[in-house]
Order: sequence, then structure tokens, then C-alpha cells
Amino acid sequence: MSRNGLNGRSPKRLAQLRFARNENDDGRPSRPIYRVAITSLRGTVTTYDLDGILGALNSHQQRATYSAVAALVGQTPRLLMHGKAREQSNSWIVSKTTGQPTGYADADIHPRLAANETILKTREELADWLANRG
Repeated sequence: MSRNGLNGRSPKRLAQLRFARNENDDGRPSRPIYRVAITSLRGTVTTYDLDGILGALNSHQQRATYSAVAALVGQTPRLLMHGKAREQSNSWIVSKTTGQPTGYADADIHPRLAANETILKTREELADWLANRG
């Protein structure tokens, strides 16, 4: 490491790299925030973010697949929950094959997770559900 901590990079380039890798100034990964804006046929713009989707799923006790949520917020399913705690309020995003959240201990899964048999499996289903209930 160089004396100025930039490793031969300009401060502007270093900031761009940190942004691209979701890093804080100290180099640690920051908590990812995913947002995407959707323009409807009526011209209205709806913005979705992961925390808002999790809040709606939790309050309505509705499951959605990792791939549906990831598609809606513009993220890969594998990295969608990166940085999120494995807790009951976050357990509503589930695997499409098992209907359960991946890697959660039984105590971290909401006790009413399976009360509603319906699982939102596509981006469109989730967006429609959020527009009507979320």
C-alpha cells in the first residue's frame, strides 16, 4: 500500500471502485441497497427497494421467490440477501423449489411462513401484488 493509501489510483477512480463494489471509505462492504423504478402503462413511476418489499411481504405474510424479488430490484438472486440478517421478518423471500428461505435456522423462520400457500414466483406477479396490496 502506498503512503497516501491510494495504491497508485486517483481519488476519483478509487471512489468509483468503492461505489461499484459497495464499499465504505474504510474498504469494508457496505449494506447493499437495491432500487428500481418501473414506469407503468399509465406513465406512473413506482420505485421498489428490497427493504420496502420485505416490509410488505412481512406485513401481509406473503412469500415470494428470490428470483421474483431479484428481478424486480435488478439484482441477482444469489446476492439479493447479502448483508441482510437471517431473521423472521426477512424469511418471506424463499426458494422456488422448497418454499423455504435458504440457510435459515428453524428459529429464524417466521412461524406463519407456510400459512399462505401462495408463493409469488415471477417479477410480474410480485409487481402486481405490490401494486394492489403492498
